[in-house]
Amino acid sequence: MFKKVFFTFILIPIVAIGLFSINYFYNLNKIGISPFGLKFQTDSTALLLKSQTISKGYFDGIPIIEKITPTLNCTLTSRCIEIKNTQDNDVGGVNKDVVVPIVGPFMLKVTMRNENGGGVVSLIGALPEPSTAPWWQDRITLDMVALFDGKSPESVKILSEKIELNDSGFLSVQLIFDTHGKKLILTDRLGYLIKSIDINKETGDRFPDGLFPYGGLNLGLNIAPNAKLFISEFYGVPIL
Repeated sequence: MFKKVFFTFILIPIVAIGLFSINYFYNLNKIGISPFGLKFQTDSTALLLKSQTISKGYFDGIPIIEKITPTLNCTLTSRCIEIKNTQDNDVGGVNKDVVVPIVGPFMLKVTMRNENGGGVVSLIGALPEPSTAPWWQDRITLDMVALFDGKSPESVKILSEKIELNDSGFLSVQLIFDTHGKKLILTDRLGYLIKSIDINKETGDRFPDGLFPYGGLNLGLNIAPNAKLFISEFYGVPIL
């Protein structure tokens, strides 16, 4: 009995953490980030600078999204928000007041669920000034599985692989970007690789300066008619 309890509560978590770490570091190396080559920092000034950089580059996307459109608290998770589209056409928006600085390679974690149709969160790497031009012109956007290059209203789909949902019906993924958004690693919630993407190879060089040409991004969303979007996790953190 003791051996069974020990295996369940001690060994299984250790094995799970080990597998996650192996997958995580392997995926970082695929986009040119080598955590095993980093030196352990003991200098207090270096540690302070690193912590300041992490603080500057970290963002919590849920409060930013809540400024775009009215949201409801849902009971699915402790931080979950619900966004309803009661109209017969797509509803979208961008928080133009908050520009998230990109201080280096970073990981984005998204956990969300749709009902009655599609809904996505968006990363906007180039947002033009308000004008009478079409909405897509000069706007670079990643809508989870599709890209808009700002030159056409047509998107480029970059993901066709099926992603398994968790037990609550949520899609939970991690997106690992290099500094300029020219390379992207997509993993599941445990760090297992779904797809490694070279943005320009995938799109025929439609993003020569990457997805984040100006060193920052805005957050947005788009929801299909009469659909609901639930978001329980949406944050980014630098990889240093």
